[in-house]
Amino acid sequence: ALALKEAGKRDQARELFLSIAKTFPKRPEAAEVPWRIGQCMRDDAMAALEAARRAYANAAKPEIREQAKADVDAALKKLRDVADQLTQTAKQISTDNPDSELAGHINYDAAWAYRTLGDAEVEAARQKMQQDAIAKIIASLPKDDPAISAVRPPEIALPQIPLQPCEKLARLRYSALIDNLPESQLAYDSRFELAEVFSVRNEYGPAIKLLKQLLEGTPPPDVADRTRLRLGATYLTANDPKSAAEQFQAVLQNTKGYTIVYARAGLGEALYLQKDWAGVVRELEPLLEERRPNRQVPGVTDRANLRIASAYAQLGRWQDARNCLETFATRHPGSGMLVEARFAYAQACEQLKQYELAAAAYVEVARRVGGELGAKAQFQAGRCYVAMDKPDDALNCFLMVAYAYDYPELVGASLSEGAKICLAKNRPADARKHLQRIIAQQPNTTWAEAARQQLSRMK
Repeated sequence: ALALKEAGKRDQARELFLSIAKTFPKRPEAAEVPWRIGQCMRDDAMAALEAARRAYANAAKPEIREQAKADVDAALKKLRDVADQLTQTAKQISTDNPDSELAGHINYDAAWAYRTLGDAEVEAARQKMQQDAIAKIIASLPKDDPAISAVRPPEIALPQIPLQPCEKLARLRYSALIDNLPESQLAYDSRFELAEVFSVRNEYGPAIKLLKQLLEGTPPPDVADRTRLRLGATYLTANDPKSAAEQFQAVLQNTKGYTIVYARAGLGEALYLQKDWAGVVRELEPLLEERRPNRQVPGVTDRANLRIASAYAQLGRWQDARNCLETFATRHPGSGMLVEARFAYAQACEQLKQYELAAAAYVEVARRVGGELGAKAQFQAGRCYVAMDKPDDALNCFLMVAYAYDYPELVGASLSEGAKICLAKNRPADARKHLQRIIAQQPNTTWAEAARQQLSRMK
């Protein structure tokens, strides 16, 4: 039955599991049947969810997309039913036998099902918040304003989104497992994973407490290293780089092999947060020089690449920063930080007064991403066009920021820059409109005060 389940033949597996429970009701294997059937149902729901999401992503027609969305919702409902059923099974087993390891396994599977559901709830909440933000921007524009079509949704980080119902349920399942089986391997895995759940929500205290529990006593070296790496990463996100560095240094002293990549990258990040730029270069240059594919770890070595480039920049080594970033896409083709790296490359080119290269890179970033980074890229592209004496291109960039984004500091700066260009092009009416917009939208800011002074000089 287990072989059939792992082979994806879950209907046949279910039939065989049921026959075990019926034919051998007093055997220990029969007690596992509800759990194993729950796993089959979970796997069915996950397969349906993945298929529906692929269909939704690839749908070209609205009606196909709508059906795929309905299929996604149906698969999520099915998964929720499975998670709830697993939870009730675990609770019943724990009531009959509080020390049951079987209940622990079921709680663990339920926790992961709820985490998948929680991720879906988070994404739905994020999209709703983005839609509300877009609606707010559009409401502030005239109905016939062409900028409406260029409005981009803001980036919304996870901690900005309220904790969702299934996220709470996942935490409860992990906690139940840890409380009932505190010394088990499952409890170790659950503490580790629950610490991650807390950490991504910026709940650092509970995360650090769980990880420190894992280091009590004398854990095996590989367990200690893995835990120290996670603890160091948690200290980093908690903005305690000194404690983070201690954890990473402990790993570097005892570790060989691929783990050293994580520890060195983490130590470089800790030094970066402490603004020890020379230390960042010292620790991360070996990673930058590494060419072996198995030492290129997505999310780790690519981030280290960005950090050393930034350290070069802080040290005034702009050419080194540019060289480091120019090959980023080749070294890390699947990185989630490609856009951020492109922005940093544009900054290096701008500092080197290579304005044409910088403007092209900034425009590329603005085209590929929204949010604050997209707005900053658009604004900096405008600054580069000003340096190249291309006022029309610069004005287009500044007005794009002013009318398509909702970041007050950038909007104020862009309208101010736009007004300067309009005055230089002998278009005082347009300049006055931009300055008056600053005063209307941001009456108590330094940008508004500067706009009032400029308007008084124009009279």
